[in-house]
Amino acid sequence: MVSIRTSGARDDKAHSTGAAGARASHPQQPSLIELLSVESWRRFVLETLLLVAAATAFQLMVYGSTVVPAGAFHPYWVPVLLIACQHGVMAGMFATVVCCVGYFGFGIPSYLVSEDFHVNAAAIAAQPAAWLAATLVLGGLRTLHMHRQTELAERLKMAEHRTEDFADALERATEEIRSLEARIAAQLADAATVSHTLANLDLTSRRRAVASFCDLLRFCGGASTFTLYLIEGREAPVALAVVDDVVCPVEPFAPLDAAALQAALTRAASRLPMGQDPASGSQQAHVSILALDEPGAQPLGLIVCSAFRTNEDVGHARQRLDELCRALAKILSMCPPAQAGGYVRDRLQTERLQVVREAVR
Repeated sequence: MVSIRTSGARDDKAHSTGAAGARASHPQQPSLIELLSVESWRRFVLETLLLVAAATAFQLMVYGSTVVPAGAFHPYWVPVLLIACQHGVMAGMFATVVCCVGYFGFGIPSYLVSEDFHVNAAAIAAQPAAWLAATLVLGGLRTLHMHRQTELAERLKMAEHRTEDFADALERATEEIRSLEARIAAQLADAATVSHTLANLDLTSRRRAVASFCDLLRFCGGASTFTLYLIEGREAPVALAVVDDVVCPVEPFAPLDAAALQAALTRAASRLPMGQDPASGSQQAHVSILALDEPGAQPLGLIVCSAFRTNEDVGHARQRLDELCRALAKILSMCPPAQAGGYVRDRLQTERLQVVREAVR
């Protein structure tokens, strides 16, 4: 099965991402404390003071005094609108307070005592009230916009995390599919090899049976370099030799004498997985005995494997090779046994048979 999560850290990340996704699917309105937060006061305080100072300088330069004539545009509208639209309602309130301090401290127009007090008070309070109203409207909209922008940024980050998770899961699934396809192809090849070997199995003699069983040892057993010895009396001649996945003639390989044969059987019976090849004396090898699973059964031969395929797990390959050796022993038990010293006698009998055939012809 495909594993979607591979580490605890990624699981914690997925859990937090899922919780954030549940919150993002049901967005909540910001609270009053969040709306009135002044965490970013360092950004707008200096800007407000500079804009108010610039507006005051502009007022002195244009109107010649700190008092703005009635009906004229007041320069303090610039810092109030800019700060409220840029930093939100709290920054706009701060700009309004600073402008009101400047306005009531230096910019109140003079009125005669004989004039109506209420009319003059309304005229004086009109500018600060307008600034406050603009701050509340524009600054409130800007604050809601900033909170919504932050929320969308979090949702975008969450979507990116989910995309990364899906991409990782898809990559792992693709790799798993490729490995499964490779395993299926290898199993199909093994099945084809088994079918072909069983169809062409030759039971007329043990040597021919071993030769026809070679492909199973190579492809299903995973052995790339091995030597198969058949026990004939007190010696064990070579019946099959494969070097680097290539079947080689057996004539250059010397048979095992009684001492080397006994040492190989003793080492294999003690279940030591690795040892020295009795034929080479230096190469590391795995020894498997060809014997029936019956009490008191005599070994029919042995396989000395010096190397397995590079893509094979050595432990599993040794286990498969041992199982194939038991199957081969069962097949060899149904073949006619060779005589003692058959390594030399088979060749002599073959040469005599050829001479007799030529004489008959």
